[in-house]
Amino acid sequence: MERIEIDLTHYLERYPRPPADSHLASWTFIIGDTPTTIFGPYDEATSTAKLYLRMSGHPSNRILLEECATLGRSPAS
Repeated sequence: MERIEIDLTHYLERYPRPPADSHLASWTFIIGDTPTTIFGPYDEATSTAKLYLRMSGHPSNRILLEECATLGRSPAS
């Protein structure tokens, strides 16, 4: 089976540090050509994104991380 990579370069160009993992997070990936938001911890979100890419039949083997948001927290915390 072909290895699918999660590309963080687009995310890191806009934000100075990698996203923090949280059980209360949402992750927006560009899967094929479609933005897709997945909720949960990073490991589960990336696994789900890879499954979506395989199911889509898109020829790419790369997924872009577009956005990350932590739910249930105010910006000050």
